[in-house]
Amino acid sequence: MEDTLARSGDDQEVAALVGRLDQRGPGTVRQRAMRASGASGGELAAALAGTTLGGCADPSGSSSSAPRVRSEATAVGIGLAAC
Repeated sequence: MEDTLARSGDDQEVAALVGRLDQRGPGTVRQRAMRASGASGGELAAALAGTTLGGCADPSGSSSSAPRVRSEATAVGIGLAAC
């Protein structure tokens, strides 16, 4: 599989994504940690939306920055995902 990824030019991206997963852990672990810390449903939803949309270009063409995850989410390791 590594050879196929290298031929298609995707090997470095896949390695970076797997490395990030190893570092941050799976999403379910981060979500459970956030809920255990007392985050409200709204805070959890905002963090999940920010993680999903983070790093994505604004489809409207606006130069505003991507949505940011609230500090409660960052405290338990929920970061921004790349598109």
